[in-house]
Amino acid sequence: MVGFLILHYKNDKDTVACAQSILRLSGAAQQARILIMDNHSQDGSYERLCAKYAHHPLVSVQTTGANLGFSAGNNAGWRAFPHRAQIAYLVVCNSDVVFDQPDFLSRLREVPPCDIVGPDIRAPHGSRQLHTSPMAPIRLRKSTVRRSLAIHKARLAAARDGAGGGPFSARLHYPGMGLFFWHCFYSLTLRCGQLKNQVCNVPSEQVLLQGACLIFSRTYLDRYENLFDPEPFFYYEEVLLWAKAQRDGLRMRYEPRLRVLHLEGSATKAGEADARRRFLFQQENMQLAEELVLRCAADMLK
Repeated sequence: MVGFLILHYKNDKDTVACAQSILRLSGAAQQARILIMDNHSQDGSYERLCAKYAHHPLVSVQTTGANLGFSAGNNAGWRAFPHRAQIAYLVVCNSDVVFDQPDFLSRLREVPPCDIVGPDIRAPHGSRQLHTSPMAPIRLRKSTVRRSLAIHKARLAAARDGAGGGPFSARLHYPGMGLFFWHCFYSLTLRCGQLKNQVCNVPSEQVLLQGACLIFSRTYLDRYENLFDPEPFFYYEEVLLWAKAQRDGLRMRYEPRLRVLHLEGSATKAGEADARRRFLFQQENMQLAEELVLRCAADMLK
């Protein structure tokens, strides 16, 4: 049996689209079970999901009772997953992922033995779809994390002080010209990594898998109590998971024969006040996650 864990937060339109796409997969009625884990939305969306799937034999809806963030929220979802012992693979996905490959389940059974699988995650880009996994290996450097941490600290301080009047000017704040030029190089490197994925989309192992959709095998589920450990609130889950795999000798595999669609950025843009809150949230949690990476996983990075 294949379990699908969808971490939900507020946007039940996306969550329903994700769940319905799973239910449409070939063999889903016999092979798939879905848990929607609400991450304490408090906007009525949890109640609407409960009402919609109250009597559905394949879909369960539960709530964490508090906003635990990405890692701890998914860990809570796995602990609460129905019929855990019957799950051969656990697919952990963002609520804005759509499973548009009808034979996804049969293709998953054909994947060579490994511990963690990353499918081809495609994101709409105009009339095209971009392959967004694997992620650029420059993210796995200690120097990258340290420099990025310095930038996020400076931007957070600038935003809190009201530098330039808002988050958009704070986003341009750098603690020195050296880090400004490094960030330009870093951004270019990420772009080159994206372009490489468009022309070289082949199976590969021990690469940095994009976290919008990750598949954990039974060997992984039997070995660890939690899916993610340590638990950043948001960001850098992929880097910490990669470091864990290197430390423990796990096999990570990018498998382009599996594919999903990631509708990132589908939510309506909020106003300026919300933009400031989002910016502060991003900078604060980037800083916390980078500090966690340097504290817990620096010895595994390059």
